[in-house]
Amino acid sequence: MQIEAAPSTWTYLGDAWDALDLSHTLIITPLLPLWIKFSIPADVIIAFGLTASVIFAWRVHEPIFDPGI
Repeated sequence: MQIEAAPSTWTYLGDAWDALDLSHTLIITPLLPLWIKFSIPADVIIAFGLTASVIFAWRVHEPIFDPGI
């Protein structure tokens, strides 16, 4: 038996999490050479990678995972 639930913020975030899980390596991987070459502090790389990954996943989620919007 399945329950038909109305779309909510939680279901949207759960779907967006799938996009983040599938796409974060595309953003994180190119940061390693930058970190090695320019000796950027780890905190900056982590903050930038996290922010860029979340924004990229959100933008990928809209047209691919939720095309009805």
